[in-house]
Amino acid sequence: MPYLLDYTTEGMVDYYDLSIDENGIIMMSHYVDHQSDETHYYSPVKIAHYALGAYNDYLKNKSDESLRMFQTHLDWLVKNSTTESLGRVWRVPSTNPKYELEMNYISAISQGLVLSVLARGYSESGREDLLLAGEEGLKSLTVSVEDGGLLALSKWGHSFEEYPCLPYSHVMNGFAFCLTGLDDFHRLTGSEEAKRLFDLGLNTFSKMADVWFDGCWARYDLRDLYREELPNLATRHYQYLHADQMIGLYRITGDVFYLSLSKKFLRQAWNPVGFSRAYYFKLRKFL
Repeated sequence: MPYLLDYTTEGMVDYYDLSIDENGIIMMSHYVDHQSDETHYYSPVKIAHYALGAYNDYLKNKSDESLRMFQTHLDWLVKNSTTESLGRVWRVPSTNPKYELEMNYISAISQGLVLSVLARGYSESGREDLLLAGEEGLKSLTVSVEDGGLLALSKWGHSFEEYPCLPYSHVMNGFAFCLTGLDDFHRLTGSEEAKRLFDLGLNTFSKMADVWFDGCWARYDLRDLYREELPNLATRHYQYLHADQMIGLYRITGDVFYLSLSKKFLRQAWNPVGFSRAYYFKLRKFL
């Protein structure tokens, strides 16, 4: 089963300024405000992204090299997880000062993308260790942010946090990636716990959808609802990503609500007023 977003490894290294280590594993550049002498690190998000791109490539070209790249990055993810009280997690060996996250934080986007990779690996090979890793990876989504997990309990319901900080951040794309991973894991392994969490999260996501829209553009997150600051509006890249993710949720659910959201994002992407406002807000802190 191809990944819902049209991922490919072609051009990915240059586009995202990635590097490749001696074992062929891709590495991502740190955020600009990360304090380190290192320029790149092993990002579970980008490694999973690359694995899914390689898998999509394999389904299209049946290339042994594409399958090898998928398996290489899949095996890296299995070996570089930690099992702890939160279950199996893929910690991010970087910081994110904007969200007050220190080294080795956990993230719902990591958990979701890795679930998508594990599900495809299990579907291809039947390896029980991949099934077990995924099942253990669900636990962090049942533990509240306040208790060190990824579950935010807000007035809208249960959501999964890309950046588990307090007050909540509610990043839209990270939540959507996590939902896609839960659906992938359920469909390809039969996991009922993944299905339960998907249904729980989707119900909340549908309630929050309108809140992410800020007039003629979309928010990247909802920090401004909890803090005294301007809305953190999405870049045009994320505006298009949101549109693609809503198409994905439409394909999963068949609910035209998500199709209408995708169309709304695309209409906004060409709105010069919204575009100007989004980038004005981002530049204000430098003025």
